Amino acid sequence: MLNRVNKVFIGKQIARTSSLSLAVTSPGSQNIAQGEIVVLDQNKNILSAGATISETPIIYIAEGLPDTYSIVNTAGTSITGIRKILYSDPIRGMYIRNYEGRAYSASTEEVVTITMTTNFTPVVGALYKIRVIYTDTFEKPGQVTSTYYYNALTAYTGDLVIAFAALINADPNARVIATYTGTSGNQNGVLILTGKVLPYNGVTDSVNSIDIYQQVNFKATLYSNNYGTSTVAITTRPTPGQGIWQRVRDDEKLSMANQRGVTNFIWFPIITPPFRTQDGVVNGTVAGTYNTIIIEHEADVLTSDNQYRKQQPQTTTIYMFTSASQVQDVLDVLNPWMASTPNAFDSVNLF
Repeated sequence: MLNRVNKVFIGKQIARTSSLSLAVTSPGSQNIAQGEIVVLDQNKNILSAGATISETPIIYIAEGLPDTYSIVNTAGTSITGIRKILYSDPIRGMYIRNYEGRAYSASTEEVVTITMTTNFTPVVGALYKIRVIYTDTFEKPGQVTSTYYYNALTAYTGDLVIAFAALINADPNARVIATYTGTSGNQNGVLILTGKVLPYNGVTDSVNSIDIYQQVNFKATLYSNNYGTSTVAITTRPTPGQGIWQRVRDDEKLSMANQRGVTNFIWFPIITPPFRTQDGVVNGTVAGTYNTIIIEHEADVLTSDNQYRKQQPQTTTIYMFTSASQVQDVLDVLNPWMASTPNAFDSVNLF
């Protein structure tokens, strides 16, 4: 029995190869670049723009992999540098349930503000404390806390928020960054807490990181026996964004068992092919900004007892750099074909 299978294809920041050829039956004439995404027909030939379901009821998505190999053909000729191709499962037009595109959007971190109004007058010598409660610890949400104490030295909220910001930012275990508005010797201080971008332990995140992408979720409270009116509010909710490289990497990692045969991410040594997700700067452009095309479809399978056929859900996800001109080449082929399927899907436009 099949569960939902997600297969991931990741395109690089490249233009379409002018003489594109997969050459399935003639490897010597193959011409496809690493990270190039193409749409194929039912015979795994390159599908031309404008083709419909009447011409090919099944399509495939293919990606040129970094790996190459060599062969000696039946004529004894050695052929080198043949690029390996990653293929999707068959995508049958009559079994496609959803077709959509999602443009890149950046992630945003959670922001909590502690606003001290004009009625708030710190009492000199009184103990004030701020407790930050982290709720993103999945095992025990809310059980990880940090508390910061400060005895007021002046009667101004401006001095209070400056002191608390310094305490929080000096804590090496803090998972938030503190900023403030207000000046020393003045009232109406506002303390602003922003979740750190993980990993927050000083280690640079990369495609080879063990941990999956997550964000800091937290609450904050202000305690004292000597304060007037103040408000604590979440001013920005965290959003993970769409098409950021960390999430693409996680999607790629989760799909490796289905696509690349990698099932071990626990016992060392962990042997995996190089990740195709890119971060950093590529060709002068900041990498990690991907547009996304999602195709949800079903596989027609025979049940284990051979009594009847049923459909099992599958997802084919295509990530391509926002600045890559091959994005439009792929859409020029996919959109007309998807429009010709029984569900007559609307065209995807990512520009």
